[in-house]
Amino acid sequence: MCQINNLFFKESREKMKLKKKIKIGAFIPARNEEKYLPKTLESLITQDLKPEKIILINDGSTDKTKEIALEYGCKVIDLDDDKLEGQGGPKMTKLHQIALSQFEENYDYILQLDADHIIPNNYISYLVSEMEKNPKMVIGGCLIDGVRSKEPMGTGRLVKFDFHKQIGINRKVKHGLDTYPLLKAKQLGYEYKIFEIDTKMPRKQAATYNKDNYIAIGKTCKSLGYHPKAAIFLFLKRAIEHKKIRIFFWQLRGFLSNDVELYDEDFRGFVRKMQNDLFNKKIKKILCINSKE
Repeated sequence: MCQINNLFFKESREKMKLKKKIKIGAFIPARNEEKYLPKTLESLITQDLKPEKIILINDGSTDKTKEIALEYGCKVIDLDDDKLEGQGGPKMTKLHQIALSQFEENYDYILQLDADHIIPNNYISYLVSEMEKNPKMVIGGCLIDGVRSKEPMGTGRLVKFDFHKQIGINRKVKHGLDTYPLLKAKQLGYEYKIFEIDTKMPRKQAATYNKDNYIAIGKTCKSLGYHPKAAIFLFLKRAIEHKKIRIFFWQLRGFLSNDVELYDEDFRGFVRKMQNDLFNKKIKKILCINSKE
């Protein structure tokens, strides 16, 4: 019993030390989110390792989004409604850059959340404690409704602020907001991980993709430097999954666009090689399966 108590107090002291030395910031881009925002903010302000500053980027809301955010102690940055959707294009890059510019140099981690993402009250402390064990770990993610994604999602992503600064908070490139940090982490020898902690998103409907979104996906692939054959394979796969061949041509149109701002050649060369190697592995696997049959 004494041994258990000593262990408990040791863990408690370590948690207290963690709370004192780690400085957390959080931001939420939002437009007309009065329905879901209160529960998200409630889950954020009741963290056992609380963010010292919460930024809400109010993207032209016409409902009570701003008022709710202020009630919960957020700093609100108001933007005019430019009628552009954040999903799949450059708009969200702008929102993130504005949010990140609000944090002082001495922040350690920045959490990004969608307005309808509810996290357990030990979420931040758990991710921080796990990431602090590995100096190479710069991005941490989570499960959403019990489902593991292939890579950390944009929402729920906890990022070391030094890594944000290293890759450029105000970089000019507009596409690949969520994908670029993951690929850049690989290029620089860093790591990212999805941790076994579950979160909830009450808004069940999946994201709605239209023609412009798919064109933006193609532009993102070009901007990041995807190898052409790997990109085409990806476009075909997505079109087949959705049983709509026009999706392939929308993505291809974006990939062939001339109005895409590109990342530097060194980074794109790294991505091209990685994509080419991945493509060759997939083809080899398919050929091996067919030869066995």
